[in-house]
Amino acid sequence: MSVVCEKDLNPPRFPMLYQLHYSIQHRTAAEEDISLYCANMQGVDMDLTAYIMVIFQKGIVLYGEEIPKVFQAPTRKDYLDSVWDDIEDSTTRITKDPVSTILNLCRTLAYVREEIILSKKEGGELAQEHLSQRYYQMLESVLSAYRTGVALVPTSLMAQFVEECLAELAEDIV
Repeated sequence: MSVVCEKDLNPPRFPMLYQLHYSIQHRTAAEEDISLYCANMQGVDMDLTAYIMVIFQKGIVLYGEEIPKVFQAPTRKDYLDSVWDDIEDSTTRITKDPVSTILNLCRTLAYVREEIILSKKEGGELAQEHLSQRYYQMLESVLSAYRTGVALVPTSLMAQFVEECLAELAEDIV
């Protein structure tokens, strides 16, 4: 969870400023010294730009103003800069988290090729339909692991997939 001020949303500045960030990984630090935690957990977050794009494209208002009255959609460049910051180390990340790494690349390819915002699942399914058939079964395994939470051991085919995706994406983003 990230807290941002309305004044930082319009006009937006990317990367986005945040006033407070919290996730379960930070629970111990927050419990030990909440004042220190709050003082340290503010700054700039590249990921927020991508999250704002998702909110703008797919968000659902539960309460309050309509999304376009609160958020401005990031530009294509700002969005892709944010995403690139997250995926550029995919050749390393594949060894630790092959499922998220591959599905993030799939949905990034979908955006670069078709300018659509997809979930990880949707990105993997679209990749199965449109990418080389040699990756179909690997993508099926990744999607199954994503649905079930079962860990996958990275394979050489996964590494090859990552290399090919990054090469294509770098042409459009970098």
